[in-house]
Amino acid sequence: MKLTVYIPFSGKLEDRLGNPVRELYGEDLAVFQNAVLERLPSDPAFVFSKDFKEFINDPEYHENGKVKKMEVCIKGSEDSLYGEMSFYSDIALTRGEQEELGRRMDEQFLKGWGERFRGIPITVEEGILRIQAENPYTSQFLMDVQDYSEDSHLKYKVTEHLHPKFPKLRQIQAFRDIGSSVRKGDLGGYVEREWNLDQQGDSWIHPEAVCREFARVQMDAQLFGNSAAEGQAMVSGRAQICGNSILQGNAYVSDARIEDDVLITGDAIVQKAPGGTGIPLICGKSRIQGTVVGKVRLKDEVVAAGENRMCSEEKRADKDRKKGETER
Repeated sequence: MKLTVYIPFSGKLEDRLGNPVRELYGEDLAVFQNAVLERLPSDPAFVFSKDFKEFINDPEYHENGKVKKMEVCIKGSEDSLYGEMSFYSDIALTRGEQEELGRRMDEQFLKGWGERFRGIPITVEEGILRIQAENPYTSQFLMDVQDYSEDSHLKYKVTEHLHPKFPKLRQIQAFRDIGSSVRKGDLGGYVEREWNLDQQGDSWIHPEAVCREFARVQMDAQLFGNSAAEGQAMVSGRAQICGNSILQGNAYVSDARIEDDVLITGDAIVQKAPGGTGIPLICGKSRIQGTVVGKVRLKDEVVAAGENRMCSEEKRADKDRKKGETER
């Protein structure tokens, strides 16, 4: 079994004296991929990163076949530079075991694993480039099974059918029945890479919808209509994204319904209240950059960065939490 996680890179360009010039992402960073690919893999800091016994510091994973080896490589395209970290296992890991492995990866990033590459100077014509491995995801969606064989019990494959307007995107096709509306053999929407749609659960991207770059649809979430997820957005839980709605940036939507022409961007979070049953409904031409939690209904509204919209139950719970913190 092979489990792969895609890790976006960011970069900082300095002049010859070490003064910062600008930060680089996406296409701006991809311009320097030849220099990065020539310099980074041979550096001891990068070679050290491949030691999975050091990276996953738990004998249980090494001795019972949960992790047999780890491979790390850097890949680039015309619009991105990213890492691929793959774990090989002698046994098929359950979803819970995959999530646990993901949490262990989170721990390493929190300890600064992705920042170690900044110490490797990469000489380019404009000055000195320093890159960093980013970890924008939480443990519940780090891992992705990489196996296209129909016998592997995966739910879909990425076909060779190209999107009519965006040639980087290819159409997906179901290997099995998914939920109540998708049947084996049905064609779905379009993705840029397998990372974009979880191979487990009942998540699906319906025809005309797209998920690209490092966005991801997982668990039982659905993209309908002409909706799109891009950037590093995450659609999770039982979220339904419909109409012409767009998720971008680091937006996170879980257990919510998004309709019409909504834009969810920046570091926005839209989700049901912890322990609650009501879900947010956002529609019209709403623009969300802040946080929306619980049974909130928004139409043609703006929630700016840093703002919170919460249902009454969650407001009381939030107030009680803050009161408890003050008393302690």
